[in-house]
Amino acid sequence: MTVAGGPHRRAVLALGVGGLLAAARPAEAAAWYENDPVSLRARAERKGLLFGTAVGPALDEDRDLRAATVADCTIIVPEYELKWPDVAPESGLYDLRGADRRFAFARDHGMAFRGHALLWPERLPAWLAPGLSRIAAEDLVAGHIGTLVGRYARRVHSWDVVNEPIDLGPTGRNGLRVSPLLDAIGPGYIDFAFWKAREIDPAARLTLNENGLERRGPGGDAKRAAILALLRRLLGSHVPVHALGVQIHVGTEGPEALDGPALERLCHEVAHLGLEVMVTELDVSDQFAPADTEARDAAVAATYRAALEAVLAEPATTVVMTWGLSDRHSWLSAMRPRRDGLPVRPLPYDTAMRRKAAWGAIAAAIDAAPARHPLFQAPKG
Repeated sequence: MTVAGGPHRRAVLALGVGGLLAAARPAEAAAWYENDPVSLRARAERKGLLFGTAVGPALDEDRDLRAATVADCTIIVPEYELKWPDVAPESGLYDLRGADRRFAFARDHGMAFRGHALLWPERLPAWLAPGLSRIAAEDLVAGHIGTLVGRYARRVHSWDVVNEPIDLGPTGRNGLRVSPLLDAIGPGYIDFAFWKAREIDPAARLTLNENGLERRGPGGDAKRAAILALLRRLLGSHVPVHALGVQIHVGTEGPEALDGPALERLCHEVAHLGLEVMVTELDVSDQFAPADTEARDAAVAATYRAALEAVLAEPATTVVMTWGLSDRHSWLSAMRPRRDGLPVRPLPYDTAMRRKAAWGAIAAAIDAAPARHPLFQAPKG
């Protein structure tokens, strides 16, 4: 396997974030990224890579966020505005105005557009009650996928067809997340969804999206083994899966700490299955990082660098998307708050829309990455 980035990348993966921080020289870093004229968008385009972010209603209201998104991104995805409960809070009644605004923004600024997510077993509409028959469940899934995929057919880069299907804990069933769809259709609900999406839009890349694949320890090892087993089963049945979506909601330390070498091996194995890898939801929690702002930003940046160098070492990785661009709008403020009450700082831009060390780490990782393999060359829109 090609080792991108040379000795620095090997140091990132071997030493981990703590080792890098011990050797860091903040005064000499000089924050070159603050005024660097080359955007993340331009850097990614040089490598045949799509870089982007998740967006939501804040894009309508926040002029600074819009400017940063246009400058840095070649692809966007709605954070919530295509999820089933959000677009259809009542059975048969769809409201796609929010998703249409995101699509129009992408189109007007020459960006690609991702769909997230057709089916998320953990978050289905309240009206989709348990006890459905197989036929009724398949009809509902087919109608939902037909509505969303049909609306944007041949204009969408990719869809997260099934999001987070794996549950290896006591609440799971045979390794899958329990839901009314699993109850009614069985594990084949995943196959059914991919076939239906392919039927409606043969041009879209169809992605299986999962979390926890980057984490250290036995839990991470088990999750990686489970997703590979599921992909092999689907491909063995000729189900039209084109990519694995790798969420990287990672922490600087603690229970969500990164295992860079394991993540790199996973990407390599996925590529050997003939699939693309898409980093679909990248952010770095600073929940357990030091209180000092400079030290905390350095820890977050080092984690971004290590995670991205692991995934970008594999040329089948074609997309990198952060889950938000600015600390102004991060879901981690509510879901991963700091015990000391300080505002979280997990994203490339701070609340004043200034570039942070995380932006520089992303830029450096992209610069160090090998060019994408022609077989997986990412489209420009």
